[in-house]
Amino acid sequence: KPHSQKSGELSEEHKETATQRLLLERATMDETAP
Repeated sequence: KPHSQKSGELSEEHKETATQRLLLERATMDETAP
């Protein structure tokens, strides 16, 4: 079970990173937008 829990944590971390990256990308796009 510990392995499953670790996997879940990793997935959650990855999701957070992906969201932050998306938000950052969007912010950059807005900045460069005319």
